[in-house]
Amino acid sequence: MSQHIVITGANRGIGLGFVNHYLKQGMRVTACHRVLPRAATRRCIAAFKSTVSTIKLGETGYYR
Repeated sequence: MSQHIVITGANRGIGLGFVNHYLKQGMRVTACHRVLPRAATRRCIAAFKSTVSTIKLGETGYYR
């Protein structure tokens, strides 16, 4: 049975790095993001379509 990882901030930076790392390890990943993923993120996710899903998280806090 494969492990399931949930990663927030998965559309760029270290979050996207974690997505790549765990997908290459054969784990199922749920990638959460606030903004629409960039083209590079979409290509990464497309390569592992069967083991990754994405969720857009709503913003509830106040940002300055």
